[in-house]
Amino acid sequence: MKKWAIVGLGFISSRHKSAIEHIGDQLILTCDDDETKNADFLNFDIMCESEKFKEVDCVAICTPNYLHIPMVKKCLAKGKRVLCEKPLGLSEEEIAELPNDGSVFGVLQLRYKLPKELKTPEEVELRLNFHRGQSYWDGWKGDEKKSGGILYNLGVHYLDFLIQMFGENYDVKYSMHYKDMASGAIHFGNTKVHYKMTIDLDQPIERKILMDGEEIDLSDKENLSYEDLHKFVYEDFARGKGVCPAEAMKAIKLIALLK
Repeated sequence: MKKWAIVGLGFISSRHKSAIEHIGDQLILTCDDDETKNADFLNFDIMCESEKFKEVDCVAICTPNYLHIPMVKKCLAKGKRVLCEKPLGLSEEEIAELPNDGSVFGVLQLRYKLPKELKTPEEVELRLNFHRGQSYWDGWKGDEKKSGGILYNLGVHYLDFLIQMFGENYDVKYSMHYKDMASGAIHFGNTKVHYKMTIDLDQPIERKILMDGEEIDLSDKENLSYEDLHKFVYEDFARGKGVCPAEAMKAIKLIALLK
């Protein structure tokens, strides 16, 4: 049984707590700078220097995106294995500084929904619409400097999904990027992908891929985490498998071309 710490007790942390329990491990330490969350520590640096942290084997990073890399690095320096929420980082350069030795993995759980038989269609349409209320915009997710914006904070799952399906040989034909919308065209070899992702409460939730007219519904839930795929992430993590930094970097590289 491994002992875990969770840093960041926001919305997604409950999925990590459940997944830790699912694999038979134990959560012994929490950290969040919000006093109302009743975490064991309010300060990450103080937690890392504590006696209790010495007992921790693994750390789940569930903090705002811009904090991921420095927190991952500090935990690695303390000899911990780390599982970090998406995106692992906001640039190729910072992700490249992380080791690919099994000590750190990112969370890109949509990979567990990849079709068993991958096809090479001619025309693909990626349709995404997310429901996010005013609290989303008022918090760190609405601050592009902290979250990276819609492509990093929400689109990363789906762009990673496209790369897993069609490969890394792609050509960005055009792209548009705004606060609540991103769209464009990417050619993966002979496969022409058109994507559009929006945050629009007036339109139905949608996470669909159409391939030569065939529809794949990735999720109809309000939040992708409700698909309960984190348990598979943790199962792989326990086996020493997962999305290593070099793998996580692939979608970040594409996003950098789309912005």
